Amino acid sequence: LMILLMALGLSAFCWLLEGRFDTALLPAYFTIALQLLIVCSLAIFFSTVVVTPMLSGAFAFGVFLGGRSSQHILYFIDNSQLTGSTAKVLKTIYYTLPHFDLLDLSNHAVYGVYPSLESLLWSSTYSIGYAGVLLVLATFIFKNREFN
Repeated sequence: LMILLMALGLSAFCWLLEGRFDTALLPAYFTIALQLLIVCSLAIFFSTVVVTPMLSGAFAFGVFLGGRSSQHILYFIDNSQLTGSTAKVLKTIYYTLPHFDLLDLSNHAVYGVYPSLESLLWSSTYSIGYAGVLLVLATFIFKNREFN
């Protein structure tokens, strides 16, 4: 509901400012919803692992920041002299983090570039799959958790 209100507000602002509705914003709204799906599933996952809501929110925010800058981790690995276990740990982190940079279409929307339908389908598949894995893991952890 909040994404819909945000989309309506931004679209109304663009219509008032430019006098037209910019359809390039529609795919960006969609990928924002996909990002929110992953962030919510991260928060649910971390809420089954840690006790306090503050920690689960902080961990979800940390993974969000890491996912937004995952390309920088790969750049750091490729352009530095890292070898051995450090490079392997960083590559594992790179492959484990959600790649929010691939779901960010804000530059596309600004320049009026429309993503392909295939790109949107792969983004949807990736987001739903990532969120699904997190929710399955959260269910498994919660089911096996002992409450005292």
